[in-house]
Formats: sequence, C-alpha cells, structure tokens
Amino acid sequence: MGGKTFTFILTGVVIFLTLAISLLAGYLFFVGVPTAADKATIIETKKVDDVKIPSDSELSVEPLSKEKTYYNLRNDDPEKISVIELQMEIIYYNKVKGIAKVSEKIGFYKSQINELVSTYFENMTIEDVKAQNAKENAKKELTKSINEILNVNEPEKVEIVYTVVFGKWFYQ
Repeated sequence: MGGKTFTFILTGVVIFLTLAISLLAGYLFFVGVPTAADKATIIETKKVDDVKIPSDSELSVEPLSKEKTYYNLRNDDPEKISVIELQMEIIYYNKVKGIAKVSEKIGFYKSQINELVSTYFENMTIEDVKAQNAKENAKKELTKSINEILNVNEPEKVEIVYTVVFGKWFYQ
C-alpha cells in the first residue's frame, strides 16, 4: 500500500509542476516578453525621471529688456524686411557654486547677452524662424551660449542659466 500512495503523490507533483510550467510559458508568450518599443519607452521614462527639475525657490527670472524687442532677420531679398518681436526672460539659478551674487553677474553681462541674441536672430531667415522646432532650438542654443558668456571668467564652468523663455515670439 505504501508504494501506491507514493506513486499517487509523485504523479500529483508532476502534474502540478507541468501545469505551473505551462502557465508560466503562456504568460511569457502572451504578456511577459517586452518588445523593443517597450524597452525604448522604459529607457525614455528613466531619462525623464532622472532629470532634476529645480524648485521655484532655487530659480529667479531676469527679463532681457523691459519692453518687447524687435530683431532684424537675415533677408536675401533687399525689397523685404523681416523682423521678429521677442519678449525674452532668463531663468537662472539663485545659488551657483563659486559665484557670490548671480543676479549682479547677469546684470553685468546683460549688454553682451543682448548682443548675442541680436546676432543669433540676424543669422536666421524668416523661414528658419517659421520652422516647427525653431523656438525650442533657439532656447537650447541661447541657453548654452549665455552660460558660456557668464562662465568666461570662472575657473570652473558651471550652469548658471537654467533656460530662456520667450514670452512673445512674433515674426513677419
């Protein structure tokens, strides 16, 4: 009698393990294997989550000018005049390692920053400004260039400007 009980128990364990393996294989086949698109989404999500966004108390805003400003755009047709009207603000970090008064530093270099912005748009055509990603590209490039200007006399290059914001972006 002991042999039959052992055989039934062993058969039950084998049946149970077979069902468990079948269910796991079915799960992996239908649900569990991530596709390349799923993996890319996971990687993108991690990149976005890894970016530290500063709090409002860590940032300050400095308008580039008190009024809206007009900049000439490059034009190959001498009979046409193309301009862009901007209202631009610089959003910068309040505290930066190695810089005692960030707002004073930005104020000191404001004329060079204005010249940089003017030159930047003088090299763009109306078609460049109309492009879908023109505003985003201008924000990135101007932020990088302004940081370079502000770091010219610094022994250690640090990010001072967080971003620039265009309150008004009107061209014709």
